[in-house]
Amino acid sequence: MKFDNFTYKAQEAIEGALGIARDYSHQQVGEAHLLLALLKQEDGVLRSILERLGAPLKGMEDETVSLLLKIPRVESGDPQVYFSNSLQALFKIASREASALKDEYVSSEHLGIALSESKDAQVSALFRKYGVTKQAILA
Repeated sequence: MKFDNFTYKAQEAIEGALGIARDYSHQQVGEAHLLLALLKQEDGVLRSILERLGAPLKGMEDETVSLLLKIPRVESGDPQVYFSNSLQALFKIASREASALKDEYVSSEHLGIALSESKDAQVSALFRKYGVTKQAILA
């Protein structure tokens, strides 16, 4: 997938997700990896939005780490890391959200909107737990 139409911060989050997957010895990069990368962006748009929504950033970060610890690790050598099908679909959803909002580039905000509607049951449950919905993010 090409990320030419993603903002620098969105590309940084995607790179961060790849790094997190490697750190945890995961072969697939999924929604939880991307969410953790976005939560770790100190000056990130999604962090700001979540703070305004009253979501506990540290709690969300800790719960996301717990999700990652449940994923099987690849112990042999340096695994080749790839984006899961659901994460690739999420990137497409984020691109559609950017187009719908008449934005030229896909930003962290659009990734957050896509994550709020994640097909990953655990990530979507985490968002619901803290009242983070597409409508709330857009507001």
